[in-house]
Amino acid sequence: MNERSRSSFESTFQRTESEYQSSKDGHPAGSVATAPSPWSSSRPRDSKSTIEEEGLVESWDDQDRELDQLSESIQRQREISILMDREFDQQREVLEELDQQTDLTGLRLGGARIKLDQLAARLRGDASSWAILGLILLLVLLIFLFK
Repeated sequence: MNERSRSSFESTFQRTESEYQSSKDGHPAGSVATAPSPWSSSRPRDSKSTIEEEGLVESWDDQDRELDQLSESIQRQREISILMDREFDQQREVLEELDQQTDLTGLRLGGARIKLDQLAARLRGDASSWAILGLILLLVLLIFLFK
């Protein structure tokens, strides 16, 4: 096929294709059929549709404001939860240290209790020790009275 006949064939093919598309969907070839937009200025507007559109826009604006407020609230809650997490970590550390100190104090008290029990056992078994202790206390009392 030479260049001239090829060009003629392509133009005929394109025209035929255009006519086919035009007859198929009722629109000119190459155009896309779309539903008219409610905000399109090409369709005639009555006052009811304008009021409805304004109501939709106001509703969407209200929703946007509410979503912004919700977003801010969620952000504040997130910040608060982060602060609470830090505080819980600090409190946990303090409680762990207190637990260690309490265990150490318990061990000390246990040792002191054992020593007191040993002293009490020695004192119970030795009645003369009680007598000597009583006499010493009586002597100290008399010294303070007659001085």
